[in-house]
Amino acid sequence: MKHILIVMRKELARVFTDKKLIFTTIILPGLLLFVVYSLIGSAMSQMVEPEKAYDIYEYGLTSEVRTVLVTAFTEAEMEVNFISVTESEIEGIKNDIESEDKLLLIHMDPDTKEIYLYYNDGNMDSLGIQSSVLGILNAVYNQTIINGVQYKILEQTFSKNDLSFNLVAMILPMLIITFLFQGALAVGPESIAGDKERGTIATLLSTPTRRSHIALGKIFSLSILSVLSSISSFIGVILSLPKLMQSDTSITFDFSTYVTLFLILVSTTLVIISIVSVISATAKNIKEATTFVTPLMILSMMIGMTTMFSFKISDGAWTYAIPIYNTANILSEAFTGNINLVPLVVAVVSNLLFTVIFAFILTKMFNSEKMMFTK
Repeated sequence: MKHILIVMRKELARVFTDKKLIFTTIILPGLLLFVVYSLIGSAMSQMVEPEKAYDIYEYGLTSEVRTVLVTAFTEAEMEVNFISVTESEIEGIKNDIESEDKLLLIHMDPDTKEIYLYYNDGNMDSLGIQSSVLGILNAVYNQTIINGVQYKILEQTFSKNDLSFNLVAMILPMLIITFLFQGALAVGPESIAGDKERGTIATLLSTPTRRSHIALGKIFSLSILSVLSSISSFIGVILSLPKLMQSDTSITFDFSTYVTLFLILVSTTLVIISIVSVISATAKNIKEATTFVTPLMILSMMIGMTTMFSFKISDGAWTYAIPIYNTANILSEAFTGNINLVPLVVAVVSNLLFTVIFAFILTKMFNSEKMMFTK
């Protein structure tokens, strides 16, 4: 244990005596997250136009109202299909809107001339098409008597979450994973591949210290630095949330969300730094190590982007045992307030288990002369 601590002190001293490394490793990740997410929060205040080709379900619409809507959408060059439903189908359509399987139902009462718009304000497409329909109806009928009839435009939403929360859940996982990788890249290649490039690894391995202790010392020190980086990222996310969550609703994050974010960020950071350490040990120099890690970072970014398309391999708890993929899903669920204990526990335990596995692989690599002295 004494030798492990000596190696750890050496690695930590290398970073904490270098102001540039302190900034890039610990301060920069949180600062970048804060700046980027604050900018995203400002951008999300503008609602995007809905895409073309949408199905709108309707019940009881008069030919006059339908003609007004069809004409307006045609002039806007938007392809919208109006599908008539029976009264018995209305509740099923509402349930489908709540589950985001359908976007909008227009229900017109033939007696009162009240027009109800049922939509899901947590779904960007549903909210977008609802906004378009509402704008058309208000422009034509609001406070205007048409053919002796006063129309009333009413609305009802189904979403538990505000749209901005869903946008956050789509965007943040990919960005957070990217910044975690960048933090690991700032210290991982320099610690192991850098020693090989400078030739100092030979001196270090020739000491009486067991090579497994050297490997553990390096990975422990790198883990400490990476955890500090993840804490910086955590703080950056928390500080940016007030700006990011620009919303007219009173929805806020509770304590369990913050705990979830902290646990998944730390455990994911440990997995990433252990993987980067193993890759760094296979490289001849820092440039080669960075080259090897970059494709993995790009792949991880693509996995993080799956939350933008509501893509899931499966709903089973076993999927949360997949590193990086579990991070993306846990982050997405945390930001939408859908936190479940079992997936979180599976994800954290899995991340720690993979960290131990890669640490074991690294100790074996340090015992390989061929691996450590390859030029």
